[in-house]
Amino acid sequence: FEHRILPSLYIFVFIVGLIANGWGLKSLLHNWKKLGNVNVFVLNLGLADILYLLTLPFLMVYYFKGSKWIFGE
Repeated sequence: FEHRILPSLYIFVFIVGLIANGWGLKSLLHNWKKLGNVNVFVLNLGLADILYLLTLPFLMVYYFKGSKWIFGE
């Protein structure tokens, strides 16, 4: 399961997540003045989500390699 399904799921989440978060942040920055006080919270949430998504390629490689970490100790 973890060597076949998880990498495929991570690839899907990575691609969809980056597209959706990029679109959301672009929309937020485009309408910054209209939205009010929630902007800082939503900006922080979007950036944190993108930072998490950037860790998924490492997990993909980990599971593709049969649960062997190749990026150091």
